[in-house]
Amino acid sequence: MRTAVIEWFREKHIYHDQNIIYFSVYVLQIKMNDGKQYGVLEKATKDADGIIIEVKKTASEAAKILNSLRDKISSKVVDEAGNNFKNLQAEHSRYETGWFISFVISIIVLFVSVGVSLFCYPFPEDASVAKIIKYTLEKMVLIFLPSLVTKISLSKYRTERHLNFLYSHRSTVLSQFKEFENSISDSQDKNQFRLEIAKYLFSDPQTGYVKDSLTTDLNFNPIISVMEKFGNSKPS
Repeated sequence: MRTAVIEWFREKHIYHDQNIIYFSVYVLQIKMNDGKQYGVLEKATKDADGIIIEVKKTASEAAKILNSLRDKISSKVVDEAGNNFKNLQAEHSRYETGWFISFVISIIVLFVSVGVSLFCYPFPEDASVAKIIKYTLEKMVLIFLPSLVTKISLSKYRTERHLNFLYSHRSTVLSQFKEFENSISDSQDKNQFRLEIAKYLFSDPQTGYVKDSLTTDLNFNPIISVMEKFGNSKPS
């Protein structure tokens, strides 16, 4: 009889897969031979379906907990980084002010030195070559020292000004980061956004103070720029 049922399945083309046919015949045979065995099989199938549903539910809850922990860790890291950037920005702002004052004082001293060397110590009319060389060296030293201090002060001022802008820029990014992150619901998109922000944070924007450049890569609204880049990178 089992063989006849298998042949009937084949003739009717109900199932084409051999394993499915054998399994269906096996189930029918169990029904015919022993209703209790079929009941046990049906109950086991329902129990297995219930376990699968519970596993999926548990996995979903675990994913929510993991995303929540990830968001909390990200928020803590952002807060700490924001405070560090603010402290560094304030520190370099003080250094910038100090070197600017040094530059102003040194350039005033330089102008005074040039005036003194030109008008207060003129060359004697009957001076010998040795005296002319001596006077020239003294005037060069008088002008060179404040010139050197002026150059160092200007260089340091430009460096501190650059770092002041740099950390101010990074602090601005982080101050707007949370608002835009909360507007993204998908966890994968949120992680991609964080990655783009990390790249943007640790880029080296050109402010024009350290490297000579006609253009600047420092965006004063960097979050908007990252959001536009992030939106354009998503497949349509």
